[in-house]
Amino acid sequence: MFNLFPPLEHRDRVQLLCWLTWGMMTNYHRSGAWPGIQYREQAIRRWLAAHEKSASWLETAQLSWIAAQLAHGNRWILETEAGRLELELVTAIGVIDYERPVMRALYLQCDEKVAARGWANGGSSA
Repeated sequence: MFNLFPPLEHRDRVQLLCWLTWGMMTNYHRSGAWPGIQYREQAIRRWLAAHEKSASWLETAQLSWIAAQLAHGNRWILETEAGRLELELVTAIGVIDYERPVMRALYLQCDEKVAARGWANGGSSA
């Protein structure tokens, strides 16, 4: 199968994972329910299209699973004033600033998870 877009690099995976994790936490904070797999699949497809990247179904499934773990473990963030402020900012501007303290902490966790997977740059390894 031919992909129009290049595969994910390490930084892409970290940002996608962080973005997906944050989206799941936001959804939970607003609705009281964790989003299902359909939400995650759609969110991943949208991110990949917006960033003109490609990923295998296995890689996206793994990122989705990791995002769910991170979201569950970090849901307390949105119970803090800083977390709620970050939620308002991301919602208002539609962009995650990975240099802001709340997002930086989440980004570092995502980076650690991606590094632990041992994915090769420019493609996935199982």
